[in-house]
Amino acid sequence: MAAFFGLLDFAKPAQQAPRQALRKMAAVHGASLKKHASLYADGWIGTGCLPERFQSLNRPDVFYQNENLLVFVEGEITNRASVSAMARIPSEKRKEIPLPELVHHAFLSRGPALFDELDGFYRIVIWNSAEKSAFIVGDRNGFWPIYYMRDHARFIWGSEIKFILSILDKTPPMNIQAISDFLRLGYVFDGSTFFTAIRQLPGGHFIHLSENSLHILQGCTNEVHRHNSGDKDEAVARLRNAALTGIKALTHEKSTGILLSGGIDSRLLASASQRLGIKTPFITYGDSQSSDVNIAREVASRTDDEFICCPSDPSRFVENFKRAVWLSDGLLNGAYSHSLNVIDCLKKNPIQLLEGLQPVRGPYYLFEHKMWAKRKWNNSQKLWLAERLFPFVYHGNESQSYFPELGFSEHHANLASAEDRLKSISASWTFEGESAQQTIASLYRQLNHQYFKSRINGLLRHYVPVYNPFYLFLYTDFVENFPAAWQAADRSILREIIHELNPQMIQIPWQGTQLSLDRSPVIEYGSRGWQFLKSHFFQNEDEKTRLSHRQFIFNFSHSLRTNSEIRAFVIKTLFDDLPDSLFQPEEIKKLLNSALKNNDDLEQLITRIMTVNLWYKYFVAGKKPDTDVFHFQELDKQTAF
Repeated sequence: MAAFFGLLDFAKPAQQAPRQALRKMAAVHGASLKKHASLYADGWIGTGCLPERFQSLNRPDVFYQNENLLVFVEGEITNRASVSAMARIPSEKRKEIPLPELVHHAFLSRGPALFDELDGFYRIVIWNSAEKSAFIVGDRNGFWPIYYMRDHARFIWGSEIKFILSILDKTPPMNIQAISDFLRLGYVFDGSTFFTAIRQLPGGHFIHLSENSLHILQGCTNEVHRHNSGDKDEAVARLRNAALTGIKALTHEKSTGILLSGGIDSRLLASASQRLGIKTPFITYGDSQSSDVNIAREVASRTDDEFICCPSDPSRFVENFKRAVWLSDGLLNGAYSHSLNVIDCLKKNPIQLLEGLQPVRGPYYLFEHKMWAKRKWNNSQKLWLAERLFPFVYHGNESQSYFPELGFSEHHANLASAEDRLKSISASWTFEGESAQQTIASLYRQLNHQYFKSRINGLLRHYVPVYNPFYLFLYTDFVENFPAAWQAADRSILREIIHELNPQMIQIPWQGTQLSLDRSPVIEYGSRGWQFLKSHFFQNEDEKTRLSHRQFIFNFSHSLRTNSEIRAFVIKTLFDDLPDSLFQPEEIKKLLNSALKNNDDLEQLITRIMTVNLWYKYFVAGKKPDTDVFHFQELDKQTAF
C-alpha cells in the first residue's frame, strides 16, 4: 500500500508552514520516493502520499478541489456503483469520473453519513477551507492504518508513525502500559501505540477536526452485527465474498505471494487468487522431499503459477532474524520464525506474503483471558471496552439499544468527558471492584449469548492480527457472527468455499495435523452437503488438533532447547542495551522459561520482545538499522537462560 500522511495547523502564524512540514514528511523513505510524491498544501493543511515501494505503477489523481472543498482519496472503494447513485451520477459516466471527484459529489449529497456507506480499502481527507474543518476517514475494516497525534495547535497523521515523528521537535514519551500489553498479549488496547501521545484510528472510524475541537466518531457500523442468519448458503456466500475482497484489497498495487503450508488457509488464498485471475508466486520452505513441501507443491500445481521452495536450517534463521522486522514499514512488526526462511527469496524479489488467519476468538476462548483479569483499567479504557462490547443499557430484564447518533466519540473540546460517557453507558452495571474477567463473566449471563459473542469477537478482530506483517489476510466480515453451528465448523465451511472456487484443490488429501482428516478424502465434502460436513467435522476433531491444524517444519521451541547458538543469539538480542524502564528483563525471562516449560508458542513471545527491542533502538534511541542495530558481536555460545 502507498504511504499516507498530513497535518493541519490552526496556529497563526503556523508553527511550521504546512508545505515545509509536508516536504520533510515526504522524505522519510528517501529521495527517490519523494520525487514521485503526490502533495497538496495551503496555509492551513498539508496532505499527501508516496507511491508503493518497489512499484512503478502509474497512479491516478488522488486530489479533487472545487470551490471550498478539497478531497484526497488514497486506495480503492469497491462499491462505486452505490456511491455514484448517492451522488446522482449517471451510470454511463460512472467509470469516467476519478475517485476523488466521485467522493466529493457523494459527500456533498450525504455529508458524514457517507462514511457508513463506503466499502473497500481507503484513506480519505476532506478539507473545507471556508469552515476550517477537516474529516480524516479510515476504511471500515482497518485494512490501511492511520496514526494520529495532537501537538498543541497542530494535528498530525500518517500511515506510519515515522511520518509523525519526522516533524516533531522531540520524541514523545514511551507508553509503558501499551508495551506491557503487547509483550503479554500481542496487541494493545484502545488504539494505543508505544508512544503515549500517538494513537491509532480504529477501523470504521473517522476524525472530525475543527479549530476548537477534535472528535473521533464511528462511521461504519458493520451491518452484520444487526442480525444473525441461520441460512447456510448465506453464511458460505459471506465468507466467500470476504475472502475474495480480502485478496483484492491486499494485492492492490503491490506484488503479492502466498506462503503455502498446504493447510486450509493457504488453499483458500490460492483458490481465491486463481478465481480473481491474480498471478501469485507460491512459496514454501523446508526439505524439498518432505511431505509438507510435497503437499504445498501439489496445491500450487492446481493453479499453474510459480512455485518456490526455500531450504530451512537454524543458521539461516539466526542470520534472518536480525533483519526480519525491517520488512514491515509500520511499527516494526516482527515476523514468525517459520517465515524467516523465505527472507532471502524476498530480498531478491520484494513482495508481500499472505497467509490465512484463523478466525479470531474472544478472551473466553484465548488463554490470554488470564491477562485480562490481571490488567488494571482506567476510566478511559473502561469506556473503550464498554462502548465496543456492550451497546445496551439495562433496565431490569428488558433492554434497549444504545446507539448514539454517530456511535463512539472522544471529545477534546470540554464536552462530555470519558467519565461522564462511561456513567451514561453503564447505567445498570459497574466495573468497580471487579476485574475485567469478572465483569465480562457477569455481563455474559445477562446478554443474549449470540449477540455477546459477536461483540466480543468484533472487539478483538482489529487488535489481534497486528503483530505479524506476513499474516496479512483479513476477512472483511465478522465470521464469528454466524450461529453456533457455523462458528463450530467454520473451517468446514471454508473447505466448501475452496471446492467452489477451485474443485481440483479439494482432491489433494488432508494429512497429519491438518484437522486430522487423513481418514477420509475431503472430496466427499462437496457432494454430500452440510449434514455430512457437520457430523464428520465433530467426529474427527479432538483435543490435540482443535487449536492447531499443522506443525511447522522449523520448530522454534525445540531449537531453543537444543541449539546453543540460537539460544545465545536470542538472549543477547532481546535484552541488549535496553533500559530497565522499558520492561523488566527478569519478568520477561520468566515468561520465556514458562513458555519453554509448558511448550507454549514461544515464537510469538520472542517476536514481541524483538519488536519492542528494535522499536526502542530505532525510534527512541535513534540507532541506524544497517550499522548500529544489525552489527552484532560474535555470539556467546555459553549464554543460557
